Amino acid sequence: MDNQFYEVETSMNQLDTDERVRDLLILGVPPDKAKQVVSSIKRSTAPMRYDWMWISSYIVIITLALFIIYLYSNLDSVNKRIDGLSYASQTISNDLETPDPIYPTEPLVAELNVDGGVDRQIAKVGEAINYSYLIANTGNVTLTKFIIIDNLNTMQVLDFVLAPNSGITTPLTTNHTVTHFDLPGPLVNQIKVLGISSIGTVGLSSTREITNELAAIDLNISLYTDVFTVTQPISVIFSIKNTGTVNVRPNSIRYPNVNYPIRNDGLEPGAIYSNTLPLSVAEPGPQEYEIEVSAEAGTNIIITDSEKIKFIVAVP
Repeated sequence: MDNQFYEVETSMNQLDTDERVRDLLILGVPPDKAKQVVSSIKRSTAPMRYDWMWISSYIVIITLALFIIYLYSNLDSVNKRIDGLSYASQTISNDLETPDPIYPTEPLVAELNVDGGVDRQIAKVGEAINYSYLIANTGNVTLTKFIIIDNLNTMQVLDFVLAPNSGITTPLTTNHTVTHFDLPGPLVNQIKVLGISSIGTVGLSSTREITNELAAIDLNISLYTDVFTVTQPISVIFSIKNTGTVNVRPNSIRYPNVNYPIRNDGLEPGAIYSNTLPLSVAEPGPQEYEIEVSAEAGTNIIITDSEKIKFIVAVP
């Protein structure tokens, strides 16, 4: 390949020489002189054909050398920039892959506690039971409104402020009067409190149950006939039933101006005591008597019940 290139280049040089000699001959230069001139010119210009290639190579080599010297002299700075780019790239990657942290916050919780009491343990029909209770805020939010739910009374709505971990010092009160509909008992009062904060957080207390035993008896009387003669003895058949939840002891049965003691050891809930009661009638005609029985239920608790009977006393 190199030989072929050399032959082509030699041929080109020969053509250039002939053309120059011809030009000089046209100008009237003698042949020997023309060849001598062209030969001297060729020798002076031939080395310059490849000067541009060497110059370009020198420039490239010098540029590379200067660049290498620059990199070497600034190696620490370059490394720092590379490290900075790597850190920035890693940070961006982490930001894209890692979600924003969720910082836990304490939830607002409304919690209440109710503690209650009662003024008596045993009650009878017609008697009022008085309840009292205290409210404590055991949550972490201030409460400003309270709804009192009492199964024996109407619902109450109260407005006052109760801070977290605090309670009222003056008891709230309510009452209930015992009726025959509460029998046989026991009577259970269930109290719950609903607390509401100013931002709408709602809390419901556990149910506070207050139980009362009920003392009650039921008197039943009957006659074997409703017409008697003046000389005929009259006996009333009566029975006393314990309709409460505590033991009772009947102690007497009476009608106007007459009181008969009852000998009995006591009746358990649901037990019945029966006997007869003699009546004394002075005048003939229609008669109406109210008979009342009494019993003891605990210390200083007297319960009673009564019933009316009607009959006729005829003249023989």
